Amino acid sequence: MDALEDVLESALGLENGMMMKLAIPKRRNIFKATWEDSLGLYYAPVINYFYLHRFKIAVKLMRNGKYPAMLDLGFGCGIFLKELSRHAEKLSGIDVHDGIDKVREMARREGFSAELKKGSILSIPYGSALFDCVVSMSVLEHIPQLESAMSEIKRVANENADIILGFPVKNILMNSFFRLLGYDHDEIHPCGHLEILQAIERNLDLVRLIKFPQWAALNHCLYLVAKCRKGKKQD
Repeated sequence: MDALEDVLESALGLENGMMMKLAIPKRRNIFKATWEDSLGLYYAPVINYFYLHRFKIAVKLMRNGKYPAMLDLGFGCGIFLKELSRHAEKLSGIDVHDGIDKVREMARREGFSAELKKGSILSIPYGSALFDCVVSMSVLEHIPQLESAMSEIKRVANENADIILGFPVKNILMNSFFRLLGYDHDEIHPCGHLEILQAIERNLDLVRLIKFPQWAALNHCLYLVAKCRKGKKQD
């Protein structure tokens, strides 16, 4: 993880002025995809700042203009899909849950299109080198098989694709936060941020790493968003 200092220093200034307004669905148009879905927190005062700010960081790491093809790995209830549709000519997404029809209905009500499929990050149901941007927010911490996940991400991304990966930091503060929400952090997040960063460095070129909040030390912040490319480490 020797390269972390080089990519972390670029965080200064990125979060400053993060006043952009995300396009998220109207509350009446979006539904819980699974019983444990934390959908309500995206609309709750105060706490929604954290939930939405990580998406803003991801958007800031995207290039200007629309990507011809974008893939969202693990879209959940679809809360980020409307914003992502603004940055892609064609948006696709996969998730393992059985509530995909609910997400499709949300997209219909909100007036945007996305090709949504049931599928796992460990076996992405798309061909190789199809996507110009691959986004996965708050998924990798649930996946013990990180090497397999990275291999699949690399496979579906084209040579110059932006790969944007977001994940929480595992520390006392986040453990306490999830306990307040009624979850066992270790149980629902078997992989910590250091394990994910190590897997990224083994498999991808890490271009930038943004921590939230930016003033906190790496192991004491709340969330990390990494911008990566296949680069020279491609198999």
